[in-house]
Amino acid sequence: MRDHVYSALLAFSLVFGIPLCLADPSFTILYALMIAMAPLAARGAGYYQSLLGPYVPGEESGADYRWALLGLVPVPFAFMSSWTNWLYGLIAVVVVAVAEETFRAGSVVLLRDQLQLSPWLAIIAANLAWIAYHFVLKPFSLDYLAFLLLGAFVFTLALVKGGLGAAVLAHILANSLAAWVVISVTGTSAPQVNLMLGVVLVLIALLIGVSGVARKRG
Repeated sequence: MRDHVYSALLAFSLVFGIPLCLADPSFTILYALMIAMAPLAARGAGYYQSLLGPYVPGEESGADYRWALLGLVPVPFAFMSSWTNWLYGLIAVVVVAVAEETFRAGSVVLLRDQLQLSPWLAIIAANLAWIAYHFVLKPFSLDYLAFLLLGAFVFTLALVKGGLGAAVLAHILANSLAAWVVISVTGTSAPQVNLMLGVVLVLIALLIGVSGVARKRG
C-alpha cells in the first residue's frame, strides 16, 4: 500500500525546505540528507517492519496513521525552543520530521548494503547517528537525551506498525506539542505560535481520525 501522507509531506518538504535553508543554513544538512535518503526510505522502512514487526503486537497492514499518537509519549522529556514566526515554524516542523524519519529509514539500507551490517546493528547504528546529530546542534543534557531515546523508540514503533507517514506524523506531533508545553510554561508564547501549533495538532488529529474510519470501513 502506498503511503500517501509520507509522499505528500516529502513533496512539501522538498519544495519548502529550500527557503527554509536559505533563511537558516543549519537546516541544510538535514535537507541534503533527506534528498539523499528519500529513494531508500521505503525500502528501509521494510527492514524495520520485517525485523521488528514480530516483536510488537498487531499487524503491519500498510499506512495506519493512528500509530502517530505515539508521538505524545516523549513530550514530557522535551527540551525545545519556541518559534517566533508561525509560517516559518510550520514549515520547519514538517521539514525536520520528514528529513529525520527519511534519514532513519534510508540510512539502514546504506548500512546494510554498503557496510554489510546485520539488520539489528544497522537499525541501532542509524538511530544512534540520528541521536548524535542532535547534540552537534545543541548542548548535551540528560532530559533531551531521554526525549531522543524515547523518541527513537516510539517513532520506530510507529514506522513498523503504521508506515513512514505515521512515523513522520508522530515526529511532528511530539515536536509540536513539546514546543507548545515549553512555551506555555515559560510564558514566551506569541499568538502566532499558538495558532501554528494548534493548526498542526488539529491536522494530525484529522488524519488519524480519517485513517481510523477508513480502516473500519475496509
